[in-house]
Amino acid sequence: MNPYGVLLRFFRELRGLSQGELAAQLGVTNRLLSAVETGRRSPHDQPTLERIRSVLSLSDDEYRQLHSAAEHSSMIVRIPSGSSPERIALVHRLVAALGELQHDQIMLIRNILQGRQTEMF
Repeated sequence: MNPYGVLLRFFRELRGLSQGELAAQLGVTNRLLSAVETGRRSPHDQPTLERIRSVLSLSDDEYRQLHSAAEHSSMIVRIPSGSSPERIALVHRLVAALGELQHDQIMLIRNILQGRQTEMF
């Protein structure tokens, strides 16, 4: 999940709408809305954000929160061209594991990337 999907679901449920109801009002499929809410698809584009604002009657503050979450959730990591298969695999594994990493693991990775001496366990 990503911040946008979590917030969109929160606002949808707060208004008492099912995914299917909101999807129909937005003119998108229920499958697409589900994928966006669970982070399997990128956040919506600006016109769809405006429709969401209208359909859910979002306040200015709620809309700002959703818009900010969309910006943060759609960040793209670009792997430099010419990267070795091992490096590409490492990036994919790291992205997949981000939600599972414990604080000490994050600190270890950060220290390695900053070139600090670390004790391996």
